[in-house]
Amino acid sequence: MKKILFYGETSRYACHGISMSNDLFLKDLKKEFIIEVYEEVNDLSKYGKAGFSKILCFFNVLISIFKGIRISKPDFFYSVLNLSAFGSIKLLLLCLVVTFFSRHTKIIIHIHRGDYLVKVRSNWLIYFLNFIIFYLADKIALISEAQVKEFNNKKIMWVSKYSYICNSVDLMRYKVEKCKTNYYLYLSNYIKEKGIYDLLDAWACVKLKLLCFGGETPGISIMQLKEKYVDENITINGSIDGDKKKSIIACCHALILPSWNEGAPLVILEAMSLGVPIIASKVGFISEMVGEEYPFLFEPKNKKELITRILEFESLDQPARKKISNELLDRFESKYSRSNRIKCYKNIFN
Repeated sequence: MKKILFYGETSRYACHGISMSNDLFLKDLKKEFIIEVYEEVNDLSKYGKAGFSKILCFFNVLISIFKGIRISKPDFFYSVLNLSAFGSIKLLLLCLVVTFFSRHTKIIIHIHRGDYLVKVRSNWLIYFLNFIIFYLADKIALISEAQVKEFNNKKIMWVSKYSYICNSVDLMRYKVEKCKTNYYLYLSNYIKEKGIYDLLDAWACVKLKLLCFGGETPGISIMQLKEKYVDENITINGSIDGDKKKSIIACCHALILPSWNEGAPLVILEAMSLGVPIIASKVGFISEMVGEEYPFLFEPKNKKELITRILEFESLDQPARKKISNELLDRFESKYSRSNRIKCYKNIFN
């Protein structure tokens, strides 16, 4: 069996879309490949100051990879690109170690950003670091077929080595017909860029039941949100996972994602896998995921349009909602199933 050296975050230490995607990668490919896992751990308290801790945590892993790679000689090195300056520096150092000390190892870089070009072109340091990373990489995986076509045609970063890997999730099954609830759902961390304030501001005009679930982030706490938005129709909660998360998604009228920026968000796929209707901002690859003609998308930061889409959906009768539900489920199974994702990985690694 071929060997893969994996470096990245998993849900053991961080809970977000990238870590969940990495978990699925490790789960789905462990039968096909021997995978050596080097987890990205940002223990901010281990060495005192946060920045110093990040650096030392990474160099501990870098030394371990340097020692391990000379012995195991993996066939592939795989990692997700982090577009921060420090994230790009870390990945570049890893690519250089692989290139100089295990020359036959192929480097596979995975990008999960819908705004990649905007982000990289706004910072000359990140652009320069990414330029070198892309030069060293053998394949660069993207999460949008349209993005792959564009990047290859335009030779973004002066290369045309882009391939497609669809995002996916653990297929979520739940008996929706048993649900007798009447709420809309926000399910994401409480971050300004996720549009949480836009949604809560707009909800005063909607007068429907809204459940919010997510993790607190620096500057936005659950208590702050509860104090600012005192509304009997709004319930703000912490994070959920497992069967409770499945049931909460399965039983809602619709999932609402008002983000300012996304790639191919896993929460959209989780809703699609359950046949749950979606009301979302038209950012990243969401249009590609739900279909270009999907009627319940709106421009980001546009509260008026968000309200309009919610009320349009609320006015639908049950057969119309069921039709949307079935179309989203069919689309998930045909384009974003785990079997499709495994095929994409095999095409790249083989």
